[in-house]
Amino acid sequence: MRAITVTCSGGTPDNPKSCFYFHIQGTLFVNANTWEAAVRFGLNDYSDAHNSAKIDHLIANNAGSGSAVRLNYVLNADIFAVAVTAGSAGLVMDQVQFSKISGAASATTGTAMLIQNGYTFSNTISAIDLKVAQTCLAITSPSASHNTFVSPYFVRPTAIVASRGASNPLFNPLYGGGTSAPAPGSQTGILTLT
Repeated sequence: MRAITVTCSGGTPDNPKSCFYFHIQGTLFVNANTWEAAVRFGLNDYSDAHNSAKIDHLIANNAGSGSAVRLNYVLNADIFAVAVTAGSAGLVMDQVQFSKISGAASATTGTAMLIQNGYTFSNTISAIDLKVAQTCLAITSPSASHNTFVSPYFVRPTAIVASRGASNPLFNPLYGGGTSAPAPGSQTGILTLT
């Protein structure tokens, strides 16, 4: 069972409910041991659209096999999260748009940051620390585009696995601890500018 779910009801995937101005002020610590996301923001079926949310400082640790933080249908948000899990993915983004994301993510046996499903585009992901995972960043959504990574830090065997998406630039990435930068053109939709 997940520790925290932020949702609003009354919508359907074809006609989502619009939710506005959710705000977490200060630091929120979440410790869980679950196969689900420890913190899930929005419903998995995209029936609630979360607009203009602000999360000042979220620290989520999941000792289970699930993700630490999952963002579903989040629009125009400002989120600082540290998402740590022993399982599949630290920070999962499903249909996140026009948002600012920063912080850190790790997944001991999985992917630190995963962009999957839905339309995830026009986000600025800045000063994010992606490490302690088999893969730092994975992009599997064909509709992941124009997400700009500013000074991301990658430390692990595989920095990036991008099988889908388009026009996702990395500005000034740093690869530490023996992690190699991916060869130019080896990752779908990734543009590296140093």
